[in-house]
Amino acid sequence: MFRKIDDNKALEILINLEEKFGFTHQKYWFPLSETHFKPVVAFNIHKFLKTNLPTKIKEFLQKNYKSIYEISEFECNGSYFRECSSNEIDFAWFSELVLAFEDNEIMIYYSHEGTITFAGEKIIKFIENNFDDIEKILWNNFSLNDSI
Repeated sequence: MFRKIDDNKALEILINLEEKFGFTHQKYWFPLSETHFKPVVAFNIHKFLKTNLPTKIKEFLQKNYKSIYEISEFECNGSYFRECSSNEIDFAWFSELVLAFEDNEIMIYYSHEGTITFAGEKIIKFIENNFDDIEKILWNNFSLNDSI
């Protein structure tokens, strides 16, 4: 069940995301705007959802993260900031949403343009080691070389 994050925790998460990834809640993030953070990989969400990668990533998140912080462009139950567990993640999302993690080592960004972006060495290595056809599901204007 999603839980509202208090204002102090929400501010801490936003500061961490901006410092580490260059993400601010006021604008779009990669691939809709540039980022200097590496590594990142951006997928076409429709192609991504047709693979076994969502299941594998969810298992990775369940194994490695107890708390996940969701930042949405839409208010839900009086808040844009919620805490959830990894089994509550829905990869079929089609508007701006950020998933932040307690160690601040990875980030997942969904966009209204049908993209899902993974950021951080830990998750990028997991994807590369567990999925062979990455090139087939990349976002249109993205090359795997861009992530390195």
